Amino acid sequence: MSIYRTIICSFLFTVAASAAERPNDFSSLLADAPADALGVVYVQHPADLLTNPFLQWFLQEDAAPPVAEAVEALARLFDGPAAIVVTGSPLRPDLLAVTITAKVSKDPDAFFKSLDKELVGALNRIETFPGAGAIGFDRSGESAVVRFPGPMPVHVTFAFRDGCVRASSSSAMVESWRSAPPEDSGEKAKTFLDSDDFKRMAPDRTRQIDLLLYCNGRSLMPLARVALSDSPEVFEILGLGQMEAAGLTATWSGKRTTADLTVCLNGEPRALAQLFQGTGRPVSIAKLFPSDTLFLLGGAFNSAAAVVDRVNKVLTLVDPEIVREYEQEQFDFACDFGFDIHNDVLGNLVDEWALAVRADNADLPEIMLAVRLEDPGVFDNHVRALVGAFGLKFSATTHREVTVFKPQSARLDLAYGVVDNYLMIASDPAAVYRMVDAWRDHKSLNDVSGYRTAAKRFARGPSAFGYLDVSQLTRLAFENGEFEAIPALGVDETLVQELQHLAADHAVAAAMLDSAPGSLRMSLEFAGGSDKSAASAGHAIWGSFVASTARARELSKRLTSASNLRWLAQASKIYAADHGGEWPASLSQLVEQGNITLEMLGNVYEGTAPRTIADADRESYFLYRGNVTKDAAPTEVVAGEREIRHGEGANFAYADGHVEFVREPDASRLLAVLRAKSR
Repeated sequence: MSIYRTIICSFLFTVAASAAERPNDFSSLLADAPADALGVVYVQHPADLLTNPFLQWFLQEDAAPPVAEAVEALARLFDGPAAIVVTGSPLRPDLLAVTITAKVSKDPDAFFKSLDKELVGALNRIETFPGAGAIGFDRSGESAVVRFPGPMPVHVTFAFRDGCVRASSSSAMVESWRSAPPEDSGEKAKTFLDSDDFKRMAPDRTRQIDLLLYCNGRSLMPLARVALSDSPEVFEILGLGQMEAAGLTATWSGKRTTADLTVCLNGEPRALAQLFQGTGRPVSIAKLFPSDTLFLLGGAFNSAAAVVDRVNKVLTLVDPEIVREYEQEQFDFACDFGFDIHNDVLGNLVDEWALAVRADNADLPEIMLAVRLEDPGVFDNHVRALVGAFGLKFSATTHREVTVFKPQSARLDLAYGVVDNYLMIASDPAAVYRMVDAWRDHKSLNDVSGYRTAAKRFARGPSAFGYLDVSQLTRLAFENGEFEAIPALGVDETLVQELQHLAADHAVAAAMLDSAPGSLRMSLEFAGGSDKSAASAGHAIWGSFVASTARARELSKRLTSASNLRWLAQASKIYAADHGGEWPASLSQLVEQGNITLEMLGNVYEGTAPRTIADADRESYFLYRGNVTKDAAPTEVVAGEREIRHGEGANFAYADGHVEFVREPDASRLLAVLRAKSR
């Protein structure tokens, strides 16, 4: 898979699944979820996930039909918002309870009928518990029980109330919920929605949430400490001792798809988490990069020296000797050049940095780097000192009152300049000129609406942020011929149209990573320039993933087929060595003598093979000449696949035992010769 399709496919789960906005229902479905719940899952519309094209493709390719039927039954049953709550203690698995609450459109009769006939029926066809008996179903009024057999039998109770259904392995919890009045005037216990964890995950309760995943790690961290008892430094480096919980919220309604991952911390970020602390100050470095920039990765820091200090704190937990070596090299450098590379050089790089890629030519991407200088004069003095010490020579040019320097050494392919207290570095002076033009002409990323929209959601001065022009990336993929193989792979014909729409749009993706007292946060956003982008980009992206995966599978099967063909040729040569140089007259002879198996003669592309020796010659996927003599030239074709795959070519075996994949039109010519000699 090429870099272009790899990056595009990475957005598979961040694009819109539905363009229709729906009101939040988590407040009602999670109203009685306890504050100390071990885990919570909320899905605004389960069908968005259960009918996701990628999941459907996966089920079609790799799952048994009953599994796909069970997933379809789930999508029909749970057609409204649903929540799953896990309670209990991981130290007492026998006390763990899983509760499902969902709003459904069916009445009790229709729901339970579908539950029994469709879902339970499909699960029984899967044979989840071979030899343990069938999954049972019993109904009584507006309640029902599904009995799962197995080594540890589980009974799941279902009940209806106020248009909702609740299911749990604890029948007492279901009965308590069903018999409770809709409104209880008594004092209520603190719930998950009242917890500090939820407030850190979703500070804006009015914001649309399509998916919520939560894990309470407080009871899991002691188990992690025990598991890492042989490597306690790993527990400390990861800062697991201060991790309390983690949660993911996602929204895919409308033009924008967003996702926020929050790790709840106990106090100030420590250990690894401290590396992701931003500054809280606005960043503006994007003003230096041209508006047609494809990708940008940047961040905010107090200084590069401060970042290295944080890294050294973490490395001290790993191996203090690494830090001591760094400090010794720092001292030696100061003795040799008269200034401290840590405090003077890295300490002069402040506030913000960014690395960007501009790719108007897909074969030669242009890389640009920028970082803010606290004192450009100090930087200039350091460069002069190093130039003098190493005898370097630079050429200088001026562009719009900015001096751009380039080393005259062929081994240093870069240029740099300073503008508005920012150091700009690129592969050649022309790239630095473009950075200067973007700044002076106000034609930078800061002036691109997609970048501005994505950046607004992020915290001020995040430790790291990224931006990708998805539409431009898709255009480059088209120009590079990345999607030419899609029609031949049997993928939905509308895929190319969806990709073309995405390429013509202004779709962008952005990400942010930052930490603050009490939390570590990562945010992702996909924004389309039109209503159709958010809704159709998913189909386009999953389709390109399918195309790439289908291509990879085809190549893998091609190699397997070639391996079988190679073994066939080698087995024939072994046979010939025992029979005066004469190859076997038919493939069935090789099978009869145990040189090859029937499976080796099969069609790995379709998963078929001859069942009996009598069928070997007629149903083999390989054409075989037979009666090859010892005088055959090494380059003479003796066997090959029966067909040309996707108009590309086929595998052929030669008299010397080697196998080649021969492309069209030569493959058709060899196949015709082989067919004539195989009669």
